Amino acid sequence: MNSSFKRNLLILYGLSFLLLIVSAIASYSSINNLLNSQKLVNHTNLVKNNLESIISVLKDAETGQRGLYVNRMN
Repeated sequence: MNSSFKRNLLILYGLSFLLLIVSAIASYSSINNLLNSQKLVNHTNLVKNNLESIISVLKDAETGQRGLYVNRMN
């Protein structure tokens, strides 16, 4: 009976260790994917901010061009 108990205990420890390893690998993979996603979000935000700046400059240029045209007409 003592031998059977030790064998069962070793099996349970082995299964627990295997579950721990699988959980650690899944956590590492999930965190890695999260970090990669965050990099993509940061890049997207930078692109959006740059595009907003470009649109703002273009609007200012268009407004300035209209002002020159109106001044020439007078």
